[in-house]
Amino acid sequence: MHPRSHQRLAGLVVGVAGSLLLALASACTSTTSSSGSPGPVLTAVASPSGTTASSTPTDTERSEGSTSSTDGSSGDESAACELLTQRDAADAFGEAAIAGDQRQDECWWSTANDLKTVNVIRRTDDLDTWRSGYQNAQWEPIELGDEGYAGKALDSITFRVGDTTYEINVVYSTSGDPRQVVNDLAAKVAARV
Repeated sequence: MHPRSHQRLAGLVVGVAGSLLLALASACTSTTSSSGSPGPVLTAVASPSGTTASSTPTDTERSEGSTSSTDGSSGDESAACELLTQRDAADAFGEAAIAGDQRQDECWWSTANDLKTVNVIRRTDDLDTWRSGYQNAQWEPIELGDEGYAGKALDSITFRVGDTTYEINVVYSTSGDPRQVVNDLAAKVAARV
């Protein structure tokens, strides 16, 4: 896994733990909006610098339409969320997928309770540096793109096409087969680049 991803993964683990605590607390209380529908739910959002609280829209608010933001980058390459779509994530989860961090080069999806999370990260790092991070006992070479590696302990796959690298990560804190999910999602992303 790319060194920056270790920080993100650590933040994600902290975020999942925080979300579980918040979910437990919210189970004891509920809020409703003036329309009678459930109000925003407070969830923990994992970031490289730690966990922060944010308001997540309800299913009703989500169905009324929202847009993902990007970092404003332009280019010929597909945005990360076109490589790993909400439908892909929902199919992988077996339930609705909620948008997380959405940028030109990163796309995160999770379940409402953050017990399942997937993401794709697209980079144009120095390839020698990228390669050196994966040629060790924690990763095994795979046939994907021009060059690929699968995590032995983590449910992560990274591959490159030309000078661009793609990293797909899956974290399940509940039932499911994250190894199969990361393989399926990596194949979908590879087919779209």
